[in-house]
Amino acid sequence: MRRILPLIPVVLLLLGAQASAQESASFFPLDQGRVWVYDDGNMDKIESFIKVGDGRPPIQAFVFSGYNFARRTFFREGMKVYEWKAGYRRLWYDFGASPGDSWIMAWEPVSGGATDPAAGKNGPPPDAPVTEKDLDDMNTGATMTLVAVGEKVTVPYGEFSGAVHFRLNRPGVSDAGYVEEWFVPGFGCVQRVWDTIAGAHQQRLAKLIRPEPEMPLRMDIAMDKDGYTAGEDIGFTITVLNWSDEDVTLEFPSSLQVDYRIDDAYLYSRNHEAMTVVSKITIPARDVVKWSFTHTAADYAVPIGKHVLHATLPGTKVHASQNFAVFSSEPYIPRGIVFGVRTDKEIYAQGEPVKFTFTVTNRYEQAYDLTIPETDPVKYRLDERWAFPGADAPEPVMTTVSVPAGETISWDGEITADDIALEPGYYALFAGLRGYTDEVYVKFIVQRELTFGTVSGYIMAIPTDLVKSSLDPASGAAITLSPVIPKNYERDMSILPVTDAVFSTKADDQGFFTLEQVPVGAFYVLQVSKEGYQPYCATLRTLEEATRVDVTLRPKLEEPGNQLNYRRHELAGLLITFGTDQSVYTPDSPFKAALTIRNTRAEAVRFTFADEQYVKWSLDSEGGIIELVEDERAARPAGTAEFSITIEPGETREFVRTSTFAGKVPEHGGKYAIRAELRFTGCSIPEIGPGDIGDYIKVLVTPSESNRIEARGHNKEIVVDLRRNSRALINIVTRTDDVAGEVAVTEITKNLHASRDRFRFVTMVDVDADAAIRTGMEHALVRIYYRPEDFGPGFAPEKLVISHWDDKSDHPRWEDLETRVDTVNGFVEATTTSFSSFALFEKDAATGVDQTVPSAFRLEQNTPNPFNPSTTIRFALPAAGTVRLMVYNIAGQEVARLVNGPLPAGTHQVMFEGSRLASGVYFYRLQAPGFTRTRKMLLIK
Repeated sequence: MRRILPLIPVVLLLLGAQASAQESASFFPLDQGRVWVYDDGNMDKIESFIKVGDGRPPIQAFVFSGYNFARRTFFREGMKVYEWKAGYRRLWYDFGASPGDSWIMAWEPVSGGATDPAAGKNGPPPDAPVTEKDLDDMNTGATMTLVAVGEKVTVPYGEFSGAVHFRLNRPGVSDAGYVEEWFVPGFGCVQRVWDTIAGAHQQRLAKLIRPEPEMPLRMDIAMDKDGYTAGEDIGFTITVLNWSDEDVTLEFPSSLQVDYRIDDAYLYSRNHEAMTVVSKITIPARDVVKWSFTHTAADYAVPIGKHVLHATLPGTKVHASQNFAVFSSEPYIPRGIVFGVRTDKEIYAQGEPVKFTFTVTNRYEQAYDLTIPETDPVKYRLDERWAFPGADAPEPVMTTVSVPAGETISWDGEITADDIALEPGYYALFAGLRGYTDEVYVKFIVQRELTFGTVSGYIMAIPTDLVKSSLDPASGAAITLSPVIPKNYERDMSILPVTDAVFSTKADDQGFFTLEQVPVGAFYVLQVSKEGYQPYCATLRTLEEATRVDVTLRPKLEEPGNQLNYRRHELAGLLITFGTDQSVYTPDSPFKAALTIRNTRAEAVRFTFADEQYVKWSLDSEGGIIELVEDERAARPAGTAEFSITIEPGETREFVRTSTFAGKVPEHGGKYAIRAELRFTGCSIPEIGPGDIGDYIKVLVTPSESNRIEARGHNKEIVVDLRRNSRALINIVTRTDDVAGEVAVTEITKNLHASRDRFRFVTMVDVDADAAIRTGMEHALVRIYYRPEDFGPGFAPEKLVISHWDDKSDHPRWEDLETRVDTVNGFVEATTTSFSSFALFEKDAATGVDQTVPSAFRLEQNTPNPFNPSTTIRFALPAAGTVRLMVYNIAGQEVARLVNGPLPAGTHQVMFEGSRLASGVYFYRLQAPGFTRTRKMLLIK
């Protein structure tokens, strides 16, 4: 349950003390090189050390990236810890109190006209009233009580004595209405327990070891604003923190001590000369130094859009980056124009769409005109985690909307799982109008539960009677809905509750179907089948409680119209394509071959023939070449003395041959080539002679039936899941959304291509797709499932490899693909950019050694490392048990849940996909009964 508590973070309670030992120093240790985290990965980041107050002793304040809606600042005075905001403070913890003492978290002004360290603005005078609008949040008015001291606490890291026990009560808060925390001298907060709508939750201390940095310095960049208008000065402060116990002296080769760049378009040091004298600076222990800059348009006019500011200390590896945005000039809304935003409810389940309404109310006595974009006028974001899709769009077309006096206009919006997968916790939805700076927000909660809905629609069929124009209800059609996680969404879907439920039904007499209790927010493969019709497969995501899907089935034709298997080449301005309707056939199946010639020349092309048989068709079989004689010969054009055709510029001429393999190939099948040759005697292009136009295509004939499926994608993903009748799953990633076409997948149990030494053939999957999918495809994932019981005692899953049959070259051969083996889920997968035969082989099968149960737990270093975009993690279990394998970013936030359930004893490996993550350091942690181990890995893009 992460990001649910807007409380002081763990790291705040683990910082080094500047006060004397008799104060609260023991509760704020800074153990160099170690970061202490809770067992759910809930860790916060130290943004900077800053000083609070004016004319008072220095006090270190600790700023962290907030759980909820903004950064929050805390500082310590003696035994007390305060929160700071806009010149006010309120007491959180008092380690000098007596058991039973309580205090209300009320804001009080800080004397001396102090500066707000978080916002960089002067706070109100000491006697200014505290306003709810500025300072109110869910913790205002809460009661903090020191329950006891000297308690004993047992957590995964060990047993502690002398713990200090606090209890926080928040009246009127339904989720986390109370929180209990235990602090141990020298460690900080070791345990936290709180209530939620879903029940009680607990966090306990564990330890994550990090490597020592080259130097104990960390840089932070603080922008003076979140966004800037075009041409506006951009102010920022660069802070370098020395978090060690010793002073650090830096020596620079010139007077330039800080350099910064904006994107890759501007570098500060190129525009500003530096003195050649050597300069030094000393950063005291546990202290900071700062440099302030004002970037002006005269140096570099930062364009409208999102940007990255990157700063470095020359000659060192100390650096930091900060994102910021530049907008077009945005006017402020006058006081009488009031923005508002509300969600349709306060609590949502994971995957459920968040619907909201944004309103503009005119409280003036006359109408008020707003200048807003014609499309997508409302801008909105969730905290700092996600902004609406049109936020970085180019300058929109503007229009004027008039708000009548005393009236309200509104816009409805929706955030679905397609936009962002929301983890459980609190969120703030900020909304405003594009073109205006003002924003308002509303809070809501996401809880770790599923929302259920329906998937319904009509299954219709194209009649076999071509005279009939209307569609027929496909009564009795079988509908199956299976959960699936597309490859590009593995990270997003890992935070959602898992369901393995498969839903099935049949269409009624009207073709209507309904599937009930379908979880919302998940991906599914919808499969529809009916005897005599081509199967249908669609990837969909249930984004609403009611999802509508209408399907039209096509009848199976003896002569399929699409080419799935073809070759293309160019000859003297003629584009020649030869192909068959698919690449795998059964010994008695019909086939269709087509030779097409497209004229890309500027003039017409004329061919002459000796007789009416324009094309010679033949089949290379085991018994030799079989000529496929035309059933219907070409008719002589009226009024001509010879057989001829003319292809005008831009025109295409097609020659089609339909036949069957029955009687031509044996029952066991094999590999064959279908050939076509244009039998012309003369051509108007001098460099083309008889026999030059033609081609061949290779096909497989096997007893296995081919699954030819009408497939449609969603969110640039087409998933064809054939695990019910074969061992294959094909995940096609497309360049655009809603790509649709035909896919043919055939599982073949015999190696019909070349055999391989020291490679044992397991199975083969032949994949083909029509031109629509091939053109729109970016890449595809071929996944083949295996069963360990099908192998001998020497079976080692890491020896499995997927090979691609390359028959495009002069020397056809098997080519091994970069294969990933997942022993947890029992599959092997590889990525390809073209379709053909994909075989699963076992390498070195003859020399395999018996795999024994490991004698101890082991978590290996991921390979490859660094990686991009995926890597394999291997681990060993000496005994069966419940296992968790999680991935965290450098801030300690969970980014993937790779394993979460029971596993047998043995060696396992699982893949981690990082295509949607930023470059950087990540940690993966294995937890099993009696064993916990963490390792580091590096993602580089």
